Amino acid sequence: MRILLGTIVLAGCASGAATHSHGHSHVAATSPRDVMVPTPAGDHHVALLTAHLAPSGNELDIFIETRDRQPAAIASAPFEATVRIAGEDRTTTFACAPAAERPAGEAAHQCSHFVAAVPWMHPRDTVRVTGWAKAADANVELRWEGFRPFRYAHVHEQGAVATK
Repeated sequence: MRILLGTIVLAGCASGAATHSHGHSHVAATSPRDVMVPTPAGDHHVALLTAHLAPSGNELDIFIETRDRQPAAIASAPFEATVRIAGEDRTTTFACAPAAERPAGEAAHQCSHFVAAVPWMHPRDTVRVTGWAKAADANVELRWEGFRPFRYAHVHEQGAVATK
C-alpha cells in the first residue's frame, strides 16, 4: 500500500531529532485544526504537519490519527524526511515525541506524534516535506507541498527565527 505524501525513509536514530518537552499540549485532538496540514497516510489514517517556532530552534511536528481524528500510534522507529526550501534539499530525522507530548497510555514501541529539529527553517519559508513512514505492515509515503511554517505553527514563541 503506497499513498503519495512525501519521501520519508526509515532510518536509525540521528542527532538532529528533537527530544524535549515544551510544556504545552502536542496532542492533535486538542490542538487547533487550522494550524495543521493534513495528508492521507494509508487507507485509514491521516498525517498532520505543523510547526513549532522558537528562538531555541524551530521544529516540525507530524501527528498520525485515524480518519475520525483519534491518535493512531504507528511504529516508533525514527525516520528521515527530505525538507526542501528554495530548491535546496536537507535531510532531517523525525523521532517519537517525548511521552509528555503524546496521548497517555501510548505504548513505548509505538508513536502517534513525531518531531524533527529544523533550526535552519525560517518562519516565512515555503517548504516541501517528503518521506516514508511505517504504518501497520506497510510503508506509507508522506508529502506536503507549499507548507508555510509561520501560517501553520501551533506555537510562535517571541523571537523565533532561523539560524541559516
